[in-house]
Amino acid sequence: SLFLVCASLGFFFLNFPKGRIFMGDSGSYFLGFFWAAMAIIASSKGPAEIPFWTFGLLFFMPLCDIFITLIRRLFQGKNILSAHREYHFLLLHQAGWSHTRISLLYWGFGFFQGGLAITMQYFPTYQHLYFYIPMILVAACFFPWVLKQARRKGISY
Repeated sequence: SLFLVCASLGFFFLNFPKGRIFMGDSGSYFLGFFWAAMAIIASSKGPAEIPFWTFGLLFFMPLCDIFITLIRRLFQGKNILSAHREYHFLLLHQAGWSHTRISLLYWGFGFFQGGLAITMQYFPTYQHLYFYIPMILVAACFFPWVLKQARRKGISY
C-alpha cells in the first residue's frame, strides 16, 4: 500500500497543476481495484478492523458524482454504458472552470471526507453512519449547483 501511495503521489505531483502524463483506463481501473481490495482487506482483519463504511465516506463525492450522473442518464433514456461528458466535474470544466480549480475543489472534498473518516473511528460503531450527514448535505447543495451552472452556460447534459 505504501508503495502505491508513493507512486500515486508522484503521479499527482507530475500532473498538478498541468497534466504531463496520462494514466488511462487501465491505470485508473487498477488503482480503483487496488483501493477497493484494500478496503475489503482492512475491514476484515481482526482487532485492527476498519469499518467498511469508512471507505464509502472517503470516496463519497466521486461515488455520488458517478451514481447521480448514471441515474440521471437512465431517467433521460440514455445509454448509461456509452461514453459521455456529463459527470459533474466535467460539467464544471465545460462551464469554464480550470483543471486546477476543479482538482483543488475535489481535493478539498477529499480532505473533508478524510477528516470525517478519521474522526469517525473515535466514536462507537452505532454512531458511524451519522458522519455521512455532512457529506450528504454538501452533495445535496453541490450537485444541483453544478447543474445550475451548466444550464446557465447553455451546456446540455
